[in-house]
Amino acid sequence: MRAKKQKERKEQFQKLEKRFPFNSNSAAIVNLSFDDLVERLQRRDLTATEVLEAFISKALSVTNEFNCITEFIPTAIKRAEELDKHPSVKGPLHGVPICVKDDHHIKGMDSTVGYAKNLYKPKKETSVIVQVLQNAGAVPFCKTNLPQTVFTISSDNPIFGTTLNHLNKKLSPGGSSSGTGCLVGAGGAHFGTGSDIAGSLRIPSHFSGISTLRPTIGRMSGRGITQCLEECAGYIGVSGIMASKAKTLAKIYEILLTDAIQNKMDPLTLPIPWNSELFHSTEPLRIEVLWEYLNRQRAIKHDMLDRMKKLNLDLILAPAFPYPASTIEDTETLINGCVYTCTWNLVDFPAGITPFGKETCTKIDSYDDQGDFYLKLAKKGIKLANGMPIGVQVVGKPHHE
Repeated sequence: MRAKKQKERKEQFQKLEKRFPFNSNSAAIVNLSFDDLVERLQRRDLTATEVLEAFISKALSVTNEFNCITEFIPTAIKRAEELDKHPSVKGPLHGVPICVKDDHHIKGMDSTVGYAKNLYKPKKETSVIVQVLQNAGAVPFCKTNLPQTVFTISSDNPIFGTTLNHLNKKLSPGGSSSGTGCLVGAGGAHFGTGSDIAGSLRIPSHFSGISTLRPTIGRMSGRGITQCLEECAGYIGVSGIMASKAKTLAKIYEILLTDAIQNKMDPLTLPIPWNSELFHSTEPLRIEVLWEYLNRQRAIKHDMLDRMKKLNLDLILAPAFPYPASTIEDTETLINGCVYTCTWNLVDFPAGITPFGKETCTKIDSYDDQGDFYLKLAKKGIKLANGMPIGVQVVGKPHHE
């Protein structure tokens, strides 16, 4: 089955490459900012079909180099054509192409999570998150790669292979939302879906230089998403969005959370609307930087809210990961670095990543690794990460996305 799928995938990519070659017109469209693209689609200066064709051609060039896409969604072209025939724009995302992580279900397609046993078992229904985005006018056009099991920060599986970092092929894109992070970072989509149980949205965003937000459990519907730890009570993966810019990220969450629309499709989703007043507030925030509390996870789970209340804090700043993007070979070994992200899964606080700087490698040689195996490994590998993005993690109170 695996060889059959690989053959079909190769044939699909080749057909699309012939049909949609990347040219100057495609480049002009994909190089538009998110706001400009949306505006031109809303005015119908651009058709959904020509925009989709441009992003398919760009995504093909990206995945041919970095292997971030598992399959293109066969119904995408028909959907774009239907949007163009519609007498009015469909919604705020009319005609915007988006990518979908493999674990998010698309009707008629597999969600393999990297297992060959899940091939040729098409899902009967599209995930609620993707349905909401479609209802807003978006066009899901491809599914993105992930590591087998999804419960790891690497980027490989035996069906679709290894995804590379779009900024440096010797480095990992992080995981488990590897493909979405790579494709969005490389400009093949303005945003896409991912999921997070211990940092799987935040680590690849940190490695790729993009933005994301891991929401509180219940804010985003989990219906139609394959969980990697389905029988693990109290530790639940959540769906989320990864975007090229923080501004784009905020817009998509506003669309997903407005009018509690998810709750109408999935009653288990909390009917808490987007708080525009809170988001646009100019009131100064109190923020604490998290440094040396990570070894007290159990205590944090019980006293973090009390601590924030006592200090009158609105947000917490924390590292996204101990290092910038690591080598593909070392990423799995350095998985203990996800302690910076999984802490917030345990206490269920919304946590996002946004880029704020780049690695300079100027003080690596003088760094005291104290003979620690992991620090020595990171010290060696980080020399390849010169110029790679560094993200900062911003943590808020539950349900205050």
